[in-house]
Amino acid sequence: MIPRIELLSEKKLVGCHEEMSLSDDKTAQLWQDFGPRIKELRNRVSADKISLQIFPPKYHQKFNPSNVFIKWTAVEVGNFNNTERT
Repeated sequence: MIPRIELLSEKKLVGCHEEMSLSDDKTAQLWQDFGPRIKELRNRVSADKISLQIFPPKYHQKFNPSNVFIKWTAVEVGNFNNTERT
């Protein structure tokens, strides 16, 4: 696999997030909580589901499976007004 960097256009995401670590992974629960609510969003732009991790500065300097980060489960929407379709 050859890594590559791509620039994407701005995206509007709606979802849920949870603080977790690799040793206390809550990904399954996060999707179980958010998944059923996806159908409430009338302004989705695709059927894609997005898993996004936000790592604090220096997270990777000294690996520890207990290091905490924020994980999001999300979908892309055209706007943040749930009453309109895009």
